[in-house]
Amino acid sequence: MTLNNSILLILKQNKFIEYNDLLSKFVSRYKNNSSANAALSRAVKDLTSLGQIKKEHSTIYITDKGLASVRVDMKEKLVLNLNEKIQMPLANVSEIVQLLIILYERAHNNPDLLNSAKASADFTIHDIRKVKQKLINRREFLLKMIELLDVQEERLKELDFNEVKKLKYDSNLINKIISFVNLSDSEKIIFMSHDRESFSKIPKVWRKESIAIVDKEFLPDLLKSLLDVPLLNMTIYLGSIKIVILNSIAYCYGQYNTLKDFSYDKK
Repeated sequence: MTLNNSILLILKQNKFIEYNDLLSKFVSRYKNNSSANAALSRAVKDLTSLGQIKKEHSTIYITDKGLASVRVDMKEKLVLNLNEKIQMPLANVSEIVQLLIILYERAHNNPDLLNSAKASADFTIHDIRKVKQKLINRREFLLKMIELLDVQEERLKELDFNEVKKLKYDSNLINKIISFVNLSDSEKIIFMSHDRESFSKIPKVWRKESIAIVDKEFLPDLLKSLLDVPLLNMTIYLGSIKIVILNSIAYCYGQYNTLKDFSYDKK
């Protein structure tokens, strides 16, 4: 990348910069300060004559023409993205790591890109260490929260708190439903659905608008017939358990101890 493009890229990010601050970004490219100053002075004059920058005393500004002319290719976008992401590292840690890997791979054998990245970067190695420390602190905090949540989960189980189980609606679950109903005092089961195809599987004699009340003795055949509905949408009330079936997945809601015995999978 040419010195002119590097200057425009820096100004694109900062809008303006003091001449000496700009010089400090490029001095490492040259043998000494005098050589760096001479090269920068020539570049500033060239960009000024092209109308891409303007200089007022020691302050350099980028013009609209300069903003329009600067070509932000993938090399430049890489550093711009890193500058932005590192400002909020915990929210962007995955992207930061990916961008740093790309930066290393591209800059390792490309001195021009490396020099441009050094000149344009708003971050240092120290900033990467700070990001790492924040992650370590965050990890320790999250591990502690996991331990506390484990304790609270067990306490909620002791209280027989509300639970939900996600199960496949199949013959195994149907057998569980039938067994549960047979052990309960419920003689009638409530079905509810706003889906016409799903609700049509229930005989008209039991249906009223979107609700159907079914005698327990007819439950096995009805549940089996629902297996044939490809996009089943049905809610079943079994007393202390509510089952919401969406397609072939059944979401079973109830208290922990009830669902623990009801669920045929032990996950």
